[in-house]
Amino acid sequence: MSVTPSPDTPDLRPDGTLELTFNQPMDPASTEAAFSLRTASGENILGSFSWNDDLTTLTFTPAALMGRGLSLELRLGEAALGAGGTPLSDPFIALYEVYPALAVTSSTPGSGGMIQPDRTVAINLSAPIDEDTLKTALTITPAVPNLSTWWNSWDLSLNINGSFAPNTDYQLSLSTDLQDEWGGALNQPYTLAFRTGSVSPSFLVPLGSNVLFLSSTDRFLPARATNIFNASVSLGAITLDDFFSMVRSGGYQVIESFQPARPLTWTQALNTRADVNETVQVRLNPDGTPLAPGLYFMRLSFESSTFASGPFILVV
Repeated sequence: MSVTPSPDTPDLRPDGTLELTFNQPMDPASTEAAFSLRTASGENILGSFSWNDDLTTLTFTPAALMGRGLSLELRLGEAALGAGGTPLSDPFIALYEVYPALAVTSSTPGSGGMIQPDRTVAINLSAPIDEDTLKTALTITPAVPNLSTWWNSWDLSLNINGSFAPNTDYQLSLSTDLQDEWGGALNQPYTLAFRTGSVSPSFLVPLGSNVLFLSSTDRFLPARATNIFNASVSLGAITLDDFFSMVRSGGYQVIESFQPARPLTWTQALNTRADVNETVQVRLNPDGTPLAPGLYFMRLSFESSTFASGPFILVV
């Protein structure tokens, strides 16, 4: 026989039913008499029974919500008989824990911790919540534009996103207006103080490909940058054969390891502001003049950053 939910289930719902499935039709009267669901102190959980049509599945439904955090033992004794009178070969026992009272169990970041402003704040709870009660239970100071929440029922986490300002102290509060799915209130008010750090560095050339087509009058490569203050540029001419080896199938591996024969290298200050995403112009020549018609290979790297942009193939 088997039981649903499985004893491996992390927690049992306070209103949860238990479904026992047998490999043969059972005698309802003896099976129900042999069934018990008891707390650790020996108190019986009262409820009702129902059967499927062929008497192979017994469902137990508790008469009232089971207490939060109870340890339960389901037992089906050997007195349970099959429809033909065959007794159960061995007693069946399964152990459960009912969801505990609603409480915060952890958070990301932790109390007094730091998080990047574009990351998610996560509050882990002990039980499923009634999402409608979040409207009055959740407050964040100072106010966060574009605030949104989503509940992850798999890991019981409340995930909070919004336009958090960089380098700012925040206080998040959950009041006892927050309830679990069965009307139980948060065990105590919760407050999380945290601080945002700087915006993650980023650099994007918004032209949709690593093969860029430029005119002979273009002097700059446009990009969007955040917390990137200097760009190191390496640029060299390539042959038509080099070009075809990079754009054919499998050319990505060629691009990753390719180095032009005599590249020009220079570093350019981008004149960007901290924590602001803004447009920058990367020079195509050290002196800011256009490139002559031809094919070129460009790499960009950045001071104090773990990533590079490109490489790019320039067609002028």
